[in-house]
Amino acid sequence: MVFYTRIKGKVIDEKVSSKGKRYIKVYNGNNLINVFVEKDSVYNVGDEVDINCVLYTNDVYISEYNG
Repeated sequence: MVFYTRIKGKVIDEKVSSKGKRYIKVYNGNNLINVFVEKDSVYNVGDEVDINCVLYTNDVYISEYNG
């Protein structure tokens, strides 16, 4: 399944995965979220970000949310 979302928060770290893909760690005030980015992306540690993202998953649990 594919979902679209927006990640807002502060970049607290940047890493390269064992497969050579760059990712940033974004803290949104509640959770730490890893976001894979292009090697030449402009995101740096300390930046406040608002990123449109695509989530890819094989299994997912979906429940109703009543705000």
